[in-house]
Amino acid sequence: MCVETEAERGYQDAIRHVTRALEHRRHKLEESEPDEFEGGAEEQRARMDEIDHLLEIVRSLKR
Repeated sequence: MCVETEAERGYQDAIRHVTRALEHRRHKLEESEPDEFEGGAEEQRARMDEIDHLLEIVRSLKR
């Protein structure tokens, strides 16, 4: 049986919130048209790549 402390539950909750926020932001970027960005599709792709990188970092914190 695994017993979590309040601090561990808070940490996991924070990780969940950050992950959801990043996933939501990425979804919004995917729905956007490339011409909405000053740099067009290249800038849109760069922003999504940055979010993907942040998601990798956050997911690595769960381990």
